[in-house]
Amino acid sequence: MELLEKETLACWRIDKKSIPNHINYSFFYENNYLGINSHQQAILGYLEFLHRIAQCNHWASDLRVKTGTPASIEQFNEYFCSIKANPLIYIKRDPDYLGWKTNPIYVNKEMMKAEKINPEILFKNRGAYEKAFFHETQTTTVSKEHFLVLNQRFFPEREHLKIYAWDTSFSNRFNRARDCYGAYLWSIYDEKRKRFTVISVFLNP
Repeated sequence: MELLEKETLACWRIDKKSIPNHINYSFFYENNYLGINSHQQAILGYLEFLHRIAQCNHWASDLRVKTGTPASIEQFNEYFCSIKANPLIYIKRDPDYLGWKTNPIYVNKEMMKAEKINPEILFKNRGAYEKAFFHETQTTTVSKEHFLVLNQRFFPEREHLKIYAWDTSFSNRFNRARDCYGAYLWSIYDEKRKRFTVISVFLNP
């Protein structure tokens, strides 16, 4: 499985004007789809991506202290592509004991549970995904029309999608949002394009 760095960073750094801050999209290429096992690997790949983002944010903060100038998007992306993610930390305990600590990221693989859902459920009008996107606790200027256009762009042929909705209790990365207004996580595989999309929602105060 390969992280599609350019597309994922574009959503993370550039498209935040059109994607609310509490919504994250990451993309992976996978030509050897193995059902739920591949979905699990996509979720773990997404968490490794978050580790790399945290490493880049630390580097950018140090750069600003040293130079007095913030890192440009180009510098940030170049540094991101030059490093490997710090490894996830696998544990046997319920990660709830870690409280709201989000970095480093701990994972209990035995707690990784998911429910297979069909595209009609995920993209249902006023369904869980749409409600989380426009949640009243978050600030967004994105319109419903743009939301529909965005999803058409990411998922043009929904009959090819294999989707799992994940229980987020397996990692400390979701603890704060889960304790506040909610944390959501979906893995979506497009069989035609051989592409995974991971959608995460952090409803923090």
